[in-house]
Formats: sequence, C-alpha cells, structure tokens
Amino acid sequence: MSRDSKKPFVFKKNGISISFSSENGNKELLQKIFVEELKGNPAGSIKAFRFYPEGMKFNNPLEIAIPIPENEIPYRIKKDSLRLAYYENGSWKIIKNSKYDTETSSIVGSISHFSIYGIVSTPSVFSGKGKEFSANGVLESVRDNRPYGQKDAWLEGIHI
Repeated sequence: MSRDSKKPFVFKKNGISISFSSENGNKELLQKIFVEELKGNPAGSIKAFRFYPEGMKFNNPLEIAIPIPENEIPYRIKKDSLRLAYYENGSWKIIKNSKYDTETSSIVGSISHFSIYGIVSTPSVFSGKGKEFSANGVLESVRDNRPYGQKDAWLEGIHI
C-alpha cells in the first residue's frame, strides 16, 4: 500500500478542520460535509456548530479542530478549561480527549458522529465572581459576591 493511501482526507472551512482516514470514507464524503455555526447557542456553550450530514457515525474517530480566537473567550474563562462537547437531550457531553491547543488557538478532539458540537468551559476549572454564572448549561449562584467554591456557595438551591 502506498504512503499516499494512508494520508488523511481533510475538510477545511472557516478555520474548522475535520481529518479522517480512508477507513471512514473517501473524497466523496468531503463533498457531503457541511458545518453551520449556530446563531443562538445552547446554554453553556461559547460557540456551537451543527455538523452535516447530522447523525452520520464513523467506525474510526475523526479529528476535529475549531478555532477560538483569544478575544472570543469570555472574561474569567481559563483557556485550559475549554473543551469540545456535543449537545444531547438538553445538555453538553464533554469529549474526553478534547483540549485547547495553544499553538493553533483551537479546540481539538476526536469525534465519532456528526451532531451539534460546541466549545464549553468545564466547571471544575472555571473561575468567577458574581451572583450568578452559567457553566455547561448549569446555572450557579453565589451569595454575597463570594468566589465560587467557598462555603456559602449555592448550586441550584442546594447548599454546598
């Protein structure tokens, strides 16, 4: 088998790239791929996109990269908290191997199907002050402007 036959196919549009091996398809798949940025992001996402053909599944994961310029990262959100997630049944499911790539200013990860994907911040590394903020679709409230995580923090009405 020649070296070129193992070279991945790459879809690129508006900075988003999707790389896949010949086991997942061929150049014809490249012509079917379409990515739409959602104007009204589902709660908890910084940016969200619908990947078409929606619902298409892959035997081998596809590598995806979605750019997020530094000026589009909300204040107090740490870059290392950013993850790729897919939207299912009203909540975000984080892609475990996803991460922020400092060299490309992109969120990168592996996906196994086309769906709605978004850039989210993981609550475990989210920092913030104020009375209310939302992370991953969960509204969190803080009393007396104390930083999240202090004893008097409230999460959906349950004292932590």
